[in-house]
Amino acid sequence: MTPAIKEVIFFSYGDSTKASTWSNVPYLFTRALEEKGIRVRRVRLFRQGPWVWLCNEFIKWIYPLFFPGHAYGYLRTPLYRRGAFRKIRRAVKRYDKADLCIFTCFDFWNPFNGIPTLLFSDWTYEILIAERLKRALYPFEQRYVQWQAEAISSAGAVVSLFPECARSMRERLPAANIHHLGSNVVNNLYDGVLLPEKIIPRKKGAKRLLFIGGRKYEEGCRLLLEAFRRLQKEDPEYGLDVIGMHADHFSDVQIPPHVTFHGYLKKDHEPERRRYYELLLNASVFVNPTMVWGGYSSTIEAMFFYTPVIVAPYGDFVAEFGNAPAFGAYNREFMPECLYRSLREVLDNPHYEAMCLEAHRRTEHYTWDNYVDKILKLAQNTTKEQ
Repeated sequence: MTPAIKEVIFFSYGDSTKASTWSNVPYLFTRALEEKGIRVRRVRLFRQGPWVWLCNEFIKWIYPLFFPGHAYGYLRTPLYRRGAFRKIRRAVKRYDKADLCIFTCFDFWNPFNGIPTLLFSDWTYEILIAERLKRALYPFEQRYVQWQAEAISSAGAVVSLFPECARSMRERLPAANIHHLGSNVVNNLYDGVLLPEKIIPRKKGAKRLLFIGGRKYEEGCRLLLEAFRRLQKEDPEYGLDVIGMHADHFSDVQIPPHVTFHGYLKKDHEPERRRYYELLLNASVFVNPTMVWGGYSSTIEAMFFYTPVIVAPYGDFVAEFGNAPAFGAYNREFMPECLYRSLREVLDNPHYEAMCLEAHRRTEHYTWDNYVDKILKLAQNTTKEQ
């Protein structure tokens, strides 16, 4: 029988004690491990400094002259990797009794002793460029792709949060032990009780739309502003809340009345966390119609909070939730008129309450407690097979 995992070394780029790091993932991941009685040894793989700033500034200003649209930076350089491996070597030597190394990236593994490695992330660099940005790789990007392939192939187990990404990774690296665990996970930091009999009438009566996303979702927000303009002409009581951006990002647009931009709200800052969840609890519908990738994490969190959603039918979301969601609508054309019809389809639906209940039902088991159980089971089975 394989011994239970009692101690892990947890490697992350940012500070895993802070909820604001990588959409709350390292914080919630390590908290769930600790709640199961596992000792977590936290190792931060990256810290900002003058040399890092200088290197990134050089790449920022010089590379685009020759490589437009590149997706490169200091973290992808051989120089950074050498420093990171020194940290890994020191960590596995110091915590040599640990049962598992968990890396929240696809970039490294433990080659220094017998502590097994599990990699956990969303998608690879190659998927980012080939499938998200839809362009050919530059030679220096191709070298980084090869480096990630070595890390993934060297790990005992690899987990992608998304089914289509896991499938794509397996096609590229069939010998690697790559998994999707059958579900995703909601990054929930709300400490209240969710009572549908109170939440759903509140949502329906609020007449509030909610958009969550940073600058990379700006085009989706612009589309929503156009569709919302028409919706509000028909019913001026409707309002729109935007989390993640400010009004000055849209200085070239005439903002309709009752649109509130809240900027980025940090969940590890109590007043901002309260505002974030107040907006989520009041949202009649969550909308992010951005093509290719529509803010998956915020979408499933909205669903967990009994909120119907309107998103583009991008691959990973459809793979997980199907072609005809009963908890919202797909915006299939990137046009204001199409999005307006999708809004009406949800807001005027006679089965609105059923949509809210279905949104929560599809995500109610997406907890970090359940997800970490799957991670630990995979790690133990992998160790046993080895």
